[in-house]
Amino acid sequence: MASEWSTLNEREALKYDIETEAYWAWITGGESVILDLVLVVATVDGTDPEDLPPFCATTEKEQVEKLEALEVTGSVIGEVSVSISYAGYAIGVYSDGAVVVEPLGHE
Repeated sequence: MASEWSTLNEREALKYDIETEAYWAWITGGESVILDLVLVVATVDGTDPEDLPPFCATTEKEQVEKLEALEVTGSVIGEVSVSISYAGYAIGVYSDGAVVVEPLGHE
């Protein structure tokens, strides 16, 4: 099954918030949520997804399970459903499908 993210123009789907210095993207959830996150991070980082570290090998098992179980509800943005660190970025995933990516250590 192809990732929804991969069918979009990544540069148009990714937004940069100059005030918070964070990148925003939107995902649909389901089977491809981890793939979507890897593709979002690769786009932010300007690198090929295959050059990033293996997601499941570098992310805590509990966090991977939360991502796999994430149900994107389409509701109004609320609390972060899952927070992870991956490939030098802090990532927050919201239940409405919003993803916030910012460099680790960013204040």
